[in-house]
Amino acid sequence: MHIIYMTMASVNDTIPDLSDSQVVFIFRDFDSNLNPTILFAFLHGLYTCIISVAGWKILVSKYQGSKRNMSIVIGILYVMATISLAFSWSFTRYAFIKNGETFWTVYQALINRSRSLVTARVGMTVTSCIGTIFADATLIWRCYVLWGRRWATVMPPGILLVCTIVFKIMETQAKLHDEFAHTPWLMIYVSFAMATALWCTVFITYRLLTSPREKDGSEDGPSLYHRTVELFVESGILYSVGLILYVVFVARTEWTHYYLEPVAEITGAVAPTLLLGRILTGFARPYDSWKGSVPATKEKPQAPPNQISSATRTVLFADEVRAPAPAPVPVESKNEPEKAETERTENVPAAPAVAEKTVHFPPSEMLSTLPLL
Repeated sequence: MHIIYMTMASVNDTIPDLSDSQVVFIFRDFDSNLNPTILFAFLHGLYTCIISVAGWKILVSKYQGSKRNMSIVIGILYVMATISLAFSWSFTRYAFIKNGETFWTVYQALINRSRSLVTARVGMTVTSCIGTIFADATLIWRCYVLWGRRWATVMPPGILLVCTIVFKIMETQAKLHDEFAHTPWLMIYVSFAMATALWCTVFITYRLLTSPREKDGSEDGPSLYHRTVELFVESGILYSVGLILYVVFVARTEWTHYYLEPVAEITGAVAPTLLLGRILTGFARPYDSWKGSVPATKEKPQAPPNQISSATRTVLFADEVRAPAPAPVPVESKNEPEKAETERTENVPAAPAVAEKTVHFPPSEMLSTLPLL
């Protein structure tokens, strides 16, 4: 493929003698440039409808939080997607309309390093990087809030986001020098982007599934529909699925991955928009509900005795609670010896009772007969 590109690039506007495989390759290149732009425009129209509904809901909502900052993020995501579509549409028009005399002139416009090509590539890279930063930062921020503002949960995706931006710039630079030599850098770039989104999605999904949910007035709490919508919107599953498909087709080096590039870009803007829109309209759980609900670590330091909870104290000292309390120790005083002697005397057990013998004296007649001494 690279040899075909070098052979045809050295030819002028005159159509050379091409083989059937070369003609097929050229028209596949046409499809990979024209059709994704049309798909991008269609998806951008759907995105515009979502933005319109979300904007109206935000305006009429009574949310008391930082509505201004979140609205700015939603606006930046939409503006970046619109500018990216404008660059793509402008370059497509330059190649297929202004240079559309023959298929060969169109192909030369697509592969030659003209000003329009450089402007379109650089412009789309800048807007894509800015959109990626705000989209991933929104998911990272939500993960940070749901996990009780613990930095350990958001440091890895933050590092992955920086690597994503760096490799995106390197991929664009390689693409400007050689149209068909950018696949290795593209694979690295989309892999880091997918890792960032998946990290946040998995952690947010776990928190939503394991955290207790207050009842909404019904006996069984929120319905399955509401829980599903909450999970789908707040976890950014739409964004992660788009990036997973993009990585799969890039790894297979198929032409289809050109179609998934606008899909990944639009889903990357729609997912944070739905998340922020849900928060601004008051459907998301309040921040206070996530405080104190973070799972505890496995190793927990033992609390001192005076800080043991009442439930634990009841279990540990159940026998002591049921046993009678010991008598208080008397305080010694000056009269202590006399009191002790009295108590000792009182506590001495009484001697066993001895039966009294009855003495029967003889009658007086018998006494008179006794001899006198």
